[in-house]
Amino acid sequence: MKRYASLILAVFLLGGCASAAKVEYMVYEAEEGAVSYSEVLIGNVSVRNVSGGKKTNPMLTAKISNDAFIEALEKTLSNEGLLSSDGQYQIDANILEVSSPMVGLDMSATTRIHYILSDKSSQTLILDKTLSTTKTAKPGDAIVAAVRQRKSVEMSGKENIKEFLQVLSEIDFSADAGAAEK
Repeated sequence: MKRYASLILAVFLLGGCASAAKVEYMVYEAEEGAVSYSEVLIGNVSVRNVSGGKKTNPMLTAKISNDAFIEALEKTLSNEGLLSSDGQYQIDANILEVSSPMVGLDMSATTRIHYILSDKSSQTLILDKTLSTTKTAKPGDAIVAAVRQRKSVEMSGKENIKEFLQVLSEIDFSADAGAAEK
């Protein structure tokens, strides 16, 4: 009987219950000067809407909620000097996929997010792009499987935001730049 109790305790400790992705681990902080943006974006970007996020069911796998993603995205934009409470350039993000395994040693999570950037005053579409990122958490990142799984989701979400910033930095806002990037 004691051996079964020990086995159940070991499974609980090494498996655990899923918990939601944490905002602070999805906020991307670039090294100063690593990325530069068009002057028109500085202090002039707001997040209008985030959709598609899901609450985490503790019996399944970690997910990214809309509230957690909007907070991580806004903190990242603020760190980059881009955020405004009522910016001319507005971001809509739709979380299309957050997938990761329930069990495993190395746990890879994939996050797919569709971003739209538009000019509020001219109603012009500037960017319409879906980004997919995958990151892997290893046993060295966390012994407990549920924590490792959550970390892989957080790392993937953070990488997605990082790639979005890279795309923002590449947008040409000159008058002859042409159509929205897709």
